[in-house]
Amino acid sequence: MLTKRTRGNQITIPKEIVIKARLKETDEYFDIVYEHGIIMIKPVEIEDRIPPESYDKLIRKGLKKEPGDISSKSRRSDPLKIGR
Repeated sequence: MLTKRTRGNQITIPKEIVIKARLKETDEYFDIVYEHGIIMIKPVEIEDRIPPESYDKLIRKGLKKEPGDISSKSRRSDPLKIGR
């Protein structure tokens, strides 16, 4: 089956191959190996290490300014400027 490589080194997997390989829409990552003149791709599952709800909570809490926080605009945030 013929497919074309783009300038960005991307190829489209033909629909017939997608069906035969039983690829799902959720298959986003592939392991690619080159051996003896053959390029092989294999779908792999990547597990999120931090659940999305925990990550969102971390970002919200990490970006929340609390008493005692020093902003980057503060003179005290640069130890070389203290006492000048």
